[in-house]
Amino acid sequence: MAEDSLNAIDTAIQIGAIGVVAGTAAVHGASQLVTGKTKQSKPSQSKPSQSKPSQSKPSQSNRNPNLSSTKVYPISNGSTELAQKRGFKKRLKSFRNRQVTAATKQCPILAWVLSLCYPSLILLLFYLDIFADINMAYNLSKLPSIQWAFYIMATFISLQVASALLGINLYARHELKDQYGLRFVVLCTSPILVLICDSLMIFYRPMERYLPDRLVIFMVQYEALRKISEFALETIPQSVLQIVLFFLCASTVECGFEAAEEVGMYMHDSGKPVL
Repeated sequence: MAEDSLNAIDTAIQIGAIGVVAGTAAVHGASQLVTGKTKQSKPSQSKPSQSKPSQSKPSQSNRNPNLSSTKVYPISNGSTELAQKRGFKKRLKSFRNRQVTAATKQCPILAWVLSLCYPSLILLLFYLDIFADINMAYNLSKLPSIQWAFYIMATFISLQVASALLGINLYARHELKDQYGLRFVVLCTSPILVLICDSLMIFYRPMERYLPDRLVIFMVQYEALRKISEFALETIPQSVLQIVLFFLCASTVECGFEAAEEVGMYMHDSGKPVL
């Protein structure tokens, strides 16, 4: 039961990561589409304003001969509505920031403790994810029929850890150019530094004012490296591997559980499980 729970947590985390990336791409695409539509104006729907020379001030085109052929079109209603929405969002964000700043000044200790609650939850989920991956790899290693999946999973986990080790040592090589003793110490303690940096990666932003500047700069680069490696070397490969294993186990391959029965628990037809 505990193994099923850990596997469910691992799958949920991976699906959530894919959903965040897909949602970010969708929002970016939608914003680009809206921006493109607002930039395109239709000359047939808007006509340049005509006024008598005696009742209007000289326009920019009259003052500058080079701009005499330039046509000016009025702003469309869509652009006006979009500008109003952006202005409302900016005012709302500014009001929220002022309220948070005022509350932080009144109760700085409470604000600091509350700012650490969310990172603590993320850290707990992070270590649960690691434990679930190790547990899944161990279960795959005990089944000869799908032992190849264990080697694939172990390979991608090793690549992810190797990328973190490489990032730490490359940064040490760049910062400690002639200090070979310290570079050797960093090389020997790299596995421990990976765990420390992974934990600090979640907490360094709330504690940024208390940390050295060089450490904060390193953590920004390390966080970017870990997010890319986690998505490319863990989330996508493990999601594909679990889907392949599910369909293989649902056919004739022995995987230690009946995949068809697992499907029947969630798919019902007239109140009866479909097996």
